[in-house]
Amino acid sequence: GDWILDETTDNSHYHECICGEKEGAACNFGAARIDNNITLYICNDCGRQMVIENTETTNNITHDEEKVTVSVPEESSAVISADTVLRVEQTENTTEQKVQENIEETVGDNAEPISTFDISMLVNGLEVQPGGEVEVIVPLPEDMKLEDYSDITVVYIDDQGNVTPCETTINDDGTVTFVTDHFSTYAIVGVLTAVNYGDVNDDGDKNNKDLALLMQYLNEWDVTINTTAADVNVDTAINNKDYALLMRYLNEWDVTLGAKA
Repeated sequence: GDWILDETTDNSHYHECICGEKEGAACNFGAARIDNNITLYICNDCGRQMVIENTETTNNITHDEEKVTVSVPEESSAVISADTVLRVEQTENTTEQKVQENIEETVGDNAEPISTFDISMLVNGLEVQPGGEVEVIVPLPEDMKLEDYSDITVVYIDDQGNVTPCETTINDDGTVTFVTDHFSTYAIVGVLTAVNYGDVNDDGDKNNKDLALLMQYLNEWDVTINTTAADVNVDTAINNKDYALLMRYLNEWDVTLGAKA
């Protein structure tokens, strides 16, 4: 096969696939900047290489709707062509058992996916890779409570369900930054903070003080409680059912706090 010039756009070259991975289609390619005016394209499928001079590049691209930004840090070999389009697709936040097990094994016990998304870069409709490390900024879900998690990490999930953690930074503006050198499926994963269910006053113990405080809260007194610990039946509501369950627990009934019905 030969390198193909896409006649619809100047300086958009693709290689006709000769490795059999993409019959009748062009190969995916990654790019590496040689200097400011020369870019080396390397086919990810068959390994063929091509040099293009005077390629116009940019240091960052943004998906306005999803508020996701990809940028090239200093000293990175990554290249983003000026005509690159960033595609971000939020996926349903469900994971197969194997993936969930791998998340817990890789990130930690009580780890759960908070949001899952696919990121890709397109040039003339074809997926491309940056060819080096880039920084990706994605927003955390608006309804997420940081205090519910002891740690937050972005992970890469491959087609086999394997999980690889990325270098991750939590930003003060409600976003998270992670570092990667390729695009695919990623998930923001949080390790749930251990909850001492029944410790309504947050003093490290469970006793009648917690029961009394919970009653005051339910009667709309101006009191402060640990709402997560007070939801002892884990039904996302704090009501008389929680009071009754906590009272049974303190009276040494055979009940469990923090277990979903």
